[in-house]
Amino acid sequence: MNKGLFPRYASGIIILLLSLTFVLSSCASGLARPSVAEGLFEKVSYDSQTTGTSRNCWVWVPAGTADGAALPVLFALHGIGGTEDEWVDNIQPQRILDRMVADGAITPMIVVFPNGRAMADDSVPSDVYGEEAVAAFANFENDLLNDLIPFIEDNFPAASDRLNRAV
Repeated sequence: MNKGLFPRYASGIIILLLSLTFVLSSCASGLARPSVAEGLFEKVSYDSQTTGTSRNCWVWVPAGTADGAALPVLFALHGIGGTEDEWVDNIQPQRILDRMVADGAITPMIVVFPNGRAMADDSVPSDVYGEEAVAAFANFENDLLNDLIPFIEDNFPAASDRLNRAV
């Protein structure tokens, strides 16, 4: 049975990204090199019926994807107390991802950095372990499935099958 290529690589990609977070965070500003094509990296807003608000996420699309090919999608979640800006503020993931694609270390894919706290005011609460915050993390499943995935599929060259999606 063909399970697709993305699931086979997803866990390795996640482990690699987490490892690179520690190793490269201190030298992220030096990762750009002239021969590496830069992908699209932008903060976007999407309408969330789940929260009744407009929510933000960062989206990275590798360079050279203008041919219309559908790409796998990785949703990279932040840690407790973080926001969609957590990865961006700390490790410049777009530079790491650009370089990894250029080096052939990963398959080209779309990487989405969402806010995993799905509530009307999704800023970091004073008590990240409080009842409201915990409920908002659980509610993220609804936001992801009903709002964010459809937005990404409608606005980016994303594969629309579950075998090409990972969290």
